[in-house]
Amino acid sequence: MHLPDSIDRALTAAFGSAPTRAWSVGGGMINESARVEVGGASYFVKWKASAPPNLFAAEARGLALLRATDTFRIPQVIAHAEPTGDTPAYLILEWLET
Repeated sequence: MHLPDSIDRALTAAFGSAPTRAWSVGGGMINESARVEVGGASYFVKWKASAPPNLFAAEARGLALLRATDTFRIPQVIAHAEPTGDTPAYLILEWLET
């Protein structure tokens, strides 16, 4: 899978290193999503060009609240951002194997 250039740049900025691999992740109909490898570690990234304001900020907050319960495994939020210029809104999460 080839990531959009703007998402590739966002990942490089978040990690200080460019992704080395990306795989399409199915199952979602609302956002684009991929599993990416950066520095030997895998992450889940999703993005949406026409995201409503604070879409991924709200999701990141919800995930943080769930993680705080220490009830079950919730992925750690790495980064999220609102759309800017040609970069869509995005959310980067720790990859969890199923």
